[in-house]
Amino acid sequence: MEVDDRSHLLPERQGRDAFVNAVFAEIGLPLLRVKAQRTYSVAELRALFAHADLSPPPQFQGASL
Repeated sequence: MEVDDRSHLLPERQGRDAFVNAVFAEIGLPLLRVKAQRTYSVAELRALFAHADLSPPPQFQGASL
């Protein structure tokens, strides 16, 4: 998972993001990008993980953020 803030709108950062996306695709690992926020809802993060067909690592299942 990568948290994207406003810096990801900059052209040089977009190039880096494209590179990271390509690396993850090449090695067959999913990359979930989440918009940076001041706080996060556990339910919303779980929904994002589920939609991306990912589940949190066992040590974080049931944890609250």
